[in-house]
Amino acid sequence: ASLIRKEVQSLEQLEVGNAISSSNDARVDIIKKATYKISRLSEDISSITQSILDREDRLLVPAVAVLVPSGEQKSFNNKVLRNLGIFESRCHLVAMHDAVHDKAFGNAREKALFKEQIPSVARMMIGRWRNSLYNPKVGVLDEIDAKKSP
Repeated sequence: ASLIRKEVQSLEQLEVGNAISSSNDARVDIIKKATYKISRLSEDISSITQSILDREDRLLVPAVAVLVPSGEQKSFNNKVLRNLGIFESRCHLVAMHDAVHDKAFGNAREKALFKEQIPSVARMMIGRWRNSLYNPKVGVLDEIDAKKSP
């Protein structure tokens, strides 16, 4: 992350310096190039993030499920939800719902635990929260992935 931050800062300094000493058409071209470079950096961040999430799903989540008793997991999840605040906790619940219902990684036991541990009102609101909170926040990443796919 700090490498990408340094790249954006150096890009910003270079492009601003060039834009000041350039004609209007050259400025437009510089802005287009800078926008493209930032777009590429965003795609790189998205790719790295997706890779990290994939590794967590494949390696960390199954290990935690085996090693950490479900009572401790429930306690931890409750602490996370309390500390996140309303908006973030709702997005987190949507993501948890998706994870336990995922065809590749979810299973009947996780679905049952989700149903048991998450109040019914919250479960009923997941579809609404997905549309109003989660998709606007996370949908940007899906759009980037869709642009990268042939």
